[in-house]
Parts: sequence; C-alpha cells; structure tokens
Amino acid sequence: GLVSTNNSSVLQNAHLDLLKSDVMFGSINSEKTGSFTFVDIPEGDNYKLTPNKNDDVANGVSTADIVLMQKHILGVQKFASVYQYIAADVNNSKSITAADVSELRKLILGITDSFKDGVNSWTFVKNSMTFTDQENPWLNYPWDNQYELKDLQGVNSSMDFMGIKMGDVNYSAKTTELSTSGESRSGDRLVIGLDKSSLTPAASVQIPVYGTWKSNLNGFQFALQYNEDYGSLIQLRSGELEINANNYKIIEGQNAQVLISWDSKLPLKATDKPLFYMDFKIVSPCNALQLLELNPTILKAEAYDDQIQIMNIAIAQRGSDLNKLACELYQNQPNPFNEQTQIGFQVPEKQLVVLKIFDARGHVMLKKEFMAEKGKNKVTLQQQEIGRAGIYYYQLETENFVGTRKLLLTN
Repeated sequence: GLVSTNNSSVLQNAHLDLLKSDVMFGSINSEKTGSFTFVDIPEGDNYKLTPNKNDDVANGVSTADIVLMQKHILGVQKFASVYQYIAADVNNSKSITAADVSELRKLILGITDSFKDGVNSWTFVKNSMTFTDQENPWLNYPWDNQYELKDLQGVNSSMDFMGIKMGDVNYSAKTTELSTSGESRSGDRLVIGLDKSSLTPAASVQIPVYGTWKSNLNGFQFALQYNEDYGSLIQLRSGELEINANNYKIIEGQNAQVLISWDSKLPLKATDKPLFYMDFKIVSPCNALQLLELNPTILKAEAYDDQIQIMNIAIAQRGSDLNKLACELYQNQPNPFNEQTQIGFQVPEKQLVVLKIFDARGHVMLKKEFMAEKGKNKVTLQQQEIGRAGIYYYQLETENFVGTRKLLLTN
C-alpha cells in the first residue's frame, strides 16, 4: 500500500501494524516513497492493518497555523479542506476553539512537548474514506483507519492510507527525510528596530521594540537571545501589540532567551510606535543591539502577511536607512546536500560580513568573516567543514542586518 498526506505528499516512517486474528503478526515502516509491503503472509487467515505515527510532534507546527485557526474561528477565512478541521482539533474536542489555539501555542513555545488527551502527532484515515460533511468530519467519527482482510487470498495492493499531521493547518510538515517545506514566502520582511542608546545598570529598564514592514502583519514568531553578562529579562509588556504571558516563554541560563509567538485578530498596519516593551534588569552598561540577537535554532524567525506568506525577520538599529538594509540571504543550493553547497546572499555595498553555522542546539560549528562585494555573493560550504549529517542553521550578519536559514546535510 501507500501512505500519503493531505497535501499529496508521501509519508515516510509511518508505522504499520498487521494483526492476525487480533494477535500481532508483523510491523514495518513506510519507505521514502510512502509505500509499504508485507510479504510471506499465510493465506486463508483473517488480518487487520492499522497505521500510526507519534513522533516529532512539532513538525510543521508554527504560529502561521495559529493565524489560520484564528481566521477560521472568527469566520474571516474558513478552512478549505476537511483535513484542516481534523488537523486543527489538537485537544480532541471534536470542534475548533480557542482551546486548540492555546494548546498549539504552548507547543510552539516549548511549554509542552505533546498534545494532551492522548492525541498523537499524526492521525490516519483510509484513503478511500468519504466525509458526510466537509465542515464537520466528526459526524463520521470514529474515522475508518483500518483494513480488515478476511480469508486472505493472493495479493492485496490497495491498502492506502491518508496521514494528517496534527496542528499543521498550512501543510508545512516535513514528510520524508529529503522533503523540504512547501511554505510560500513573501517579498516583504519584518525589521525589528532597537534603539542604540546606552543602557545603564538599574533594577528595571524598559526597552521599546519597534517594527518596520510594508504589507499587513498578521503574526510572527522568533526567539531573542540575550547576554546575561549585560542583564536579565523580567517580562514583556504590550505596546501596539497585545502581549501577555501566553505569548512568550523566558529561558534562563547559559543560552538565555525569550521565545515569542504573536498573532492578531485584525491585520496590523505599519506603525512608528513600539510594538511591545521588554523589561530588563541591567547589570552592565550596554545598548539593546549588544544585548539582543535573533536565535533561529530553537524557534524559526518568521512573520506572516495577509496571505500567510512568510516574511523574513531581521534586527536593525531603529532609524537605519532601510535601503542600506537591503540585504538578502538566499536558500543554499543544493539543499539537502552531501558534499558541498553554495550559500548566496546580496548586500547593498562592499562590506564586512560574518557567516555562522549553528547546530540544532545553537552551538556555533563554523564562523567565516570576509569582505563581500556589492550585489550578489556566493560562499561554498564543504561537508567536512560541518561534520556529521543533520539539520543546521546558517546566519549572515552585517552591521545592520541578521538573516537566518536552515540547511540539511545528508550522508
């Protein structure tokens, strides 16, 4: 048979259990092609075939999903597929409510690492299943997710299943080891603006956080790492954005940072007022640009326009000439790679740049500092410069720009 997904991709490593007279007979995982095959099965007996998969619960889950869920709940933009209804019901209440949004945000911020009430990371139905009401799949609950083979004879080659990644309403989940996200990217970006004025030691210092963008802003997520040699974060407070304790998580220690997930019921137009404030205890003189930097290793930095296209996020000094910030960091090619890959970027003028490679834990694996020419540039990265196969992040830094993307090194 074949295990596919609700966006017509195939699903690798779905677990298939074959029961013979209700006793486990064998188990296999689907291949890279999504296919699976049981062989040498005695004929004449009764069998049941059931799929399951309950790993990497955060796969495909981001604040973009929350934005889509909120639009659906408010009736602004209803779900287009019955599978989106299933994916959004992460608390198994047979409905889509603010409680589902809350559960998803906890997962995004790392407050929880699983869905509650025994909801697996993937839900399966038979590929041939039809729903009575495309806007109410629970009318057919429990869903048909098992093939029964009575008095097995010959070859049975149409045991196909549909996998639905829970929480992944925009179909961005990685479904095979070599697949890449199908996310749509915007030409716009969100530039986080910080003042460069000096911060002196004090028990509580308010740091305003500004933003610059062109299209409407519907939501964002990012992690800001801060140097505890300079200070420690106390809390975030609302500005133009309504921010409360449910929108962020503070992580203290060696890699101190704050994870932020925000969405709006109404799109936000550009404003010159602070988006929100960060209250810090400052222990050593510094400025906000020295204190704060984006950390992409624990939470992807991305914002969303009206079409829920992804806007890149950068940090810059407030009031900087945005034309001079016209830096772009491109996706490495090829990606995935196993020998070498090229990282392309563009800068508005000849300048010093820093390229860093991070592992999934945020450790710097490689740092290159060099002069980039005005316009488009390319850097070749060799496999031996990084090491073993895995997911890595590369970050380009200039005086006024920080951009980050993900790369995949294979064996």
